[in-house]
Amino acid sequence: MSLKSVGFWAIAVAALVKGLDGGHYLPYRASLVRETQQKLEHQGLYTGEANGVLNSETMRATAEFQKQQGLDPSGVPTPRTREKLGIE
Repeated sequence: MSLKSVGFWAIAVAALVKGLDGGHYLPYRASLVRETQQKLEHQGLYTGEANGVLNSETMRATAEFQKQQGLDPSGVPTPRTREKLGIE
């Protein structure tokens, strides 16, 4: 493996989001995170600003919602989580 390819993988791995479950996920669009925050706020789980940033408060609220729904609490808006929240 060349240094160029090592550098590429370092950048690719750094761009992943680390979930509360220790898993790594592709980054999420700000609009999707904002909609998730709004849905979680409606559920009474999120009290922060709906700013589209996947921060620790958003991840905590998402994980709580996932637990309530019987999902693995990753803290990130996975496809199954979005489905349960009614996000397409």
